[in-house]
Amino acid sequence: GSLAAAVGDEQFAADAEATVAPLVALLLSHRALLVETNLLEPLHASLAKMAAPMGGAFQPHMIAIMPTLLEAAAVDVDVQTDLVEERADADEDAAVDTHYVDNKGRGFVRVRVNSAQMEEKAMGVGALHEYAEALGSAFAPFVQPAVEVAITLVAYPLNPTVRANAAFVLSGSIKSLVA
Repeated sequence: GSLAAAVGDEQFAADAEATVAPLVALLLSHRALLVETNLLEPLHASLAKMAAPMGGAFQPHMIAIMPTLLEAAAVDVDVQTDLVEERADADEDAAVDTHYVDNKGRGFVRVRVNSAQMEEKAMGVGALHEYAEALGSAFAPFVQPAVEVAITLVAYPLNPTVRANAAFVLSGSIKSLVA
């Protein structure tokens, strides 16, 4: 992404396809490794920055990427709630975010959220936002599926970042249609 910005849109355009195609192939073929190494989100951010100067030329890549983004944004996050008498000092499971809500003097409601699933959902909707903003009018062919998933997330109760990015997806989608 910084490469495109550093050399300028015109200079980058000449090498854009040769730069972007292998990164998209990497994204599609080694997704699990990218998630494990925390590189999936930065790769999407970089691709979105490279997509901006490419415009419509990025659409074939977006066609390939879009199903994975929609799937990620639509992940059903596992949430467990139960009543407990007191807060635990340390949660034994690092893959679960645990929160306690006072139950009006009758102990606590413990809320356990699968953090990996929540991160995937947040990444998916966040990347949709980045691509919508970067592509402008070239995002128009992707508006319908993006809006369909985003509209379900603007009132998502478990994560404010998911809600905000869903609203940004809607905004970016509208902008792409009127650009």
